[in-house]
Amino acid sequence: MPIPVTVPRLGWNMEEGTFVEWVAADGAAVRPGDVLFRLEGDKAVEEVESLDAGVLRLAPDGPKPGDRVTVGQVLGELVAEADAKADRASQQVVPPHPGLRPTLSPEGRGWEDTRPPDMPHDGGAGTPGADRCAPPSPLGGEGRPQAGVRGDHLDGQAGAAPPPVTPRARRLAKRLGIDPTAVPGTGRNGRVRERDVAARGGVGARVEPLSPVRKATAARMVESLRTAAPVTLTSAVDATNLVNLRAQFKAAGATVPSVTDIVLKLAAAALQQHPVMAAR
Repeated sequence: MPIPVTVPRLGWNMEEGTFVEWVAADGAAVRPGDVLFRLEGDKAVEEVESLDAGVLRLAPDGPKPGDRVTVGQVLGELVAEADAKADRASQQVVPPHPGLRPTLSPEGRGWEDTRPPDMPHDGGAGTPGADRCAPPSPLGGEGRPQAGVRGDHLDGQAGAAPPPVTPRARRLAKRLGIDPTAVPGTGRNGRVRERDVAARGGVGARVEPLSPVRKATAARMVESLRTAAPVTLTSAVDATNLVNLRAQFKAAGATVPSVTDIVLKLAAAALQQHPVMAAR
């Protein structure tokens, strides 16, 4: 039975993270303890290890590097080696017709007919040129019924092709919730560029999303500002004795604590005598 590979919870408050990359390749044999992928949480990038053994199969609609993923989202699965070999063997079999796909059953190998009911089952009536453009359809041609010619399919597709969109423009449009194909492109041959999407979204030409670490930091800062008074206290103290103490440590050849270490020790001793100062 396949074992799902899911997004783990890296922290108590984590609900989603950023997918960084796959470490194990699709179809690779995985053992317990092997690193499967890297995931960025609120604090750092973590390597997610496998708890089970098997052959890794990635989900067809799996995330790309930089995509946001939610805790518990299925990214792939681990299957037994025998099942993986059976799948590879079934994929290598050439069906007698493009509309058939191989299946495995207790009785042996068979074929499942995936052709629609209205499609001719005699190999199709479309011409070779039309078959390379699209499957036979009721577009019609100058000939017999359901016989397509190359020009028919190209004409049916003309005007429906969306304008070309650059990868940067597509990523920005996804962040802004904009359909990039509806944005007038100023690039060559009407290509939609990043600044075209930025102009439609009313933002600058370059938008950098917050990383999970910076997003968590901003949330903590806002929470601190809301729950505590932003007061800064500055005092001047005579640290002559502290400096002399460190000099004595150096003369004795012992480990010399830093100034911060000594201040922390003194603060801990003072708070034991005045615990109300540690309250909030």
